Amino acid sequence: MNPGVRRAVDMPWAAPLAALAGAALLGSSLARGAWPGIAVGLALVALALAASRLRSLAEADALARLGEAASRVGDPAFVRPILTVAGRGFDGVAAALARRHDHLVQALWRGMESEEALRAVFQALYGPAILVDASGKVRRINRSAVKALQIAEEEAVGRPFLQVLRDHQIEEALMVTLKQGTGAALDVDVIATTRPARYRVRIEPIFAHGDGPLLGAAVLLFDVTRLRYLEKVRSEFVANVSHELRTPITSIKGFVETLLEDELPEETKRRFLRIVKDEADRLEALIGDLLDLSRLESDTAPLARQDVDLLELVSDVVERLRPQADKKAIVPEIRIPPGLPAVPVDRDMFGQALMNLLDNAIKYTPSGGHVWVEARKVAADYIEISVADDGPGIPSEHVPRIFERFYRVDKARSRAEGGTGLGLAIVRHIVQRHQGSVRVESRLGKGSRFIITLPLHPEETPLPEWEG
Repeated sequence: MNPGVRRAVDMPWAAPLAALAGAALLGSSLARGAWPGIAVGLALVALALAASRLRSLAEADALARLGEAASRVGDPAFVRPILTVAGRGFDGVAAALARRHDHLVQALWRGMESEEALRAVFQALYGPAILVDASGKVRRINRSAVKALQIAEEEAVGRPFLQVLRDHQIEEALMVTLKQGTGAALDVDVIATTRPARYRVRIEPIFAHGDGPLLGAAVLLFDVTRLRYLEKVRSEFVANVSHELRTPITSIKGFVETLLEDELPEETKRRFLRIVKDEADRLEALIGDLLDLSRLESDTAPLARQDVDLLELVSDVVERLRPQADKKAIVPEIRIPPGLPAVPVDRDMFGQALMNLLDNAIKYTPSGGHVWVEARKVAADYIEISVADDGPGIPSEHVPRIFERFYRVDKARSRAEGGTGLGLAIVRHIVQRHQGSVRVESRLGKGSRFIITLPLHPEETPLPEWEG
């Protein structure tokens, strides 16, 4: 707009004053018949009308600009309007729109930050989580739910809950929550996931602003399968320990009471005392194994690795068990080739594992049988150590549980041989502490072979997967 016209438009008193002056001049000129005055009067009136029209157009333009700016408040494309007319509060309105825009942008960013934080927490939940609306339709699921339910989030969103997680017990509890607005907790066996599992389910209603209308609910699933298994194992362990401790204690108590109360022949007394000593030795071995197992399971036993010559270590273990082997006319063989790399192990700890395996082989091999130890390098970065015998072997149904605590194939024979039922469990924990693996191969009537695989570079080489 021309600066002169702009100044005229911006002076709201200019147009009325020009109109009044023009009308007065026109009236006096008409009365006198002065045509020049009439012309000037008409010109002033026309100028006044033109100025009013220009102002009206400028105000309309200002209103249009304000309307366009108002529609973009909160939008990143918002720009404070530049008006070509002043007065009538237009500048104040423009300033108010700018302030409102800044406020909305700040609120929007705060909301986005909160939304992203909630989204991150939701996705980071370890267990499956599902959000549903008030009608029971799924609105969001997290990564754990995608994995457990084997369904993409895009496929789940918008579908009824039961079509996403096919469990009627959870669905019924969810419907009660959506109807009554109360939370629920239940334990269920869910078979609709990638693997059947025991879940502890928590359902929480979601209200607008905390206490407003019900918006939906959150369904959280916590896998407690392993927890239940560990609780069962712990319970069985306590029961087994109680039984294993009670048996020798009861025996010792019974024989001691007999010795104290009855007059017995000297030979009988000696026999009873030998039994008491054997039971005390068994009790001592059991307590020692329990303490060893406890240290291994709690990782409190320090692991002092050093490069150990395997032939030297096995030879030392064989010599320590020579008396037991000689009683059964068994000569343990060492089949370890020269030049085998040293193994990075805790000498005492790994020696105990070999001692347990060799002791078992000698115990359960018939007199005159064969027991041997082999070692070889496998897969470039591993050493495989085998302790084998030609004894009775292990029935196939017992093989999967052979390394469990207190598990015995022949309970009566194991106790008669002085076993505690913890030797193989200790072997497994020692090998695992060395980042290795242990497995057994056995054929009934043909003997057994216990195979330990250890990495030569435990910090660099991942543990291989073995079957069987």
